Amino acid sequence: MYEIANGTRSTRFEWSLMRVGTELRTHEQGVRFAEENGLIPSEQMCPVHKVPKTIRKGDKFGYCGEAVVIYQLDHQHEQGKIGGPGKIVQIDESKFGRRKYNKGRRVEEHWVLGMVEDGSEDIRLEVSPDNLRTADILILLIQKHVAEGSIVRTHCWQAYDALPNFGYVHQKVNHSDDTNPFGSEGGVHTQRIESQWSVVKRFFYEANYNHTANFADVIVEYMWRRTIQKQEKDPFVSLIDAIKYVHIVEELKVTGYWAW
Repeated sequence: MYEIANGTRSTRFEWSLMRVGTELRTHEQGVRFAEENGLIPSEQMCPVHKVPKTIRKGDKFGYCGEAVVIYQLDHQHEQGKIGGPGKIVQIDESKFGRRKYNKGRRVEEHWVLGMVEDGSEDIRLEVSPDNLRTADILILLIQKHVAEGSIVRTHCWQAYDALPNFGYVHQKVNHSDDTNPFGSEGGVHTQRIESQWSVVKRFFYEANYNHTANFADVIVEYMWRRTIQKQEKDPFVSLIDAIKYVHIVEELKVTGYWAW
């Protein structure tokens, strides 16, 4: 905590990572701790008017989420696309949300496209714009994350048929084949990306995130949480790192030294 929190001497020595994990278990507790130790700014530069604006208490919960999203997307951009010539990328899409009514209100549904390279833990998730799975939308999302020359494995949804026109080697899995519904001849399958959906959906259902208006941001938050879990990093320390990163980026943008 010495490198993360610039608080008092007692703060640095009293708050071990074990105590952080046991006592700061909610967003509210984490934000309160960050406020008391000066880890969240009370002001930030307005990107439109270029003047400082006060962050209200209610905004700080959104500020933490926004920091995580910016941090994750920037670092994902730095990592570059997955796949490449001769490398296999499995792709699948899944629907989030349930068609049911709750006091007259319909639950929103979202189509999410998932991509993962064989032998890599780098999973990419994208919410499909306008909740559509047309060829022009899906291929744009694939081009955003998957390098040309990749061997792309999908199921037989017709929207993927145009992939060879965009520099990809396309291999299909026919799930309607009763003799081998999980794969095709030659060992072609998409089981790895398909197996991720139950894990992702469990995260959303347990936290009731399917009802949020910022569903796409929560998808990014899930990828951030998954990354720090795979790297065995402390979530609270990683959150502070994300806030510090965004704070530095905002300062650089104000001074004109940031170019992305």
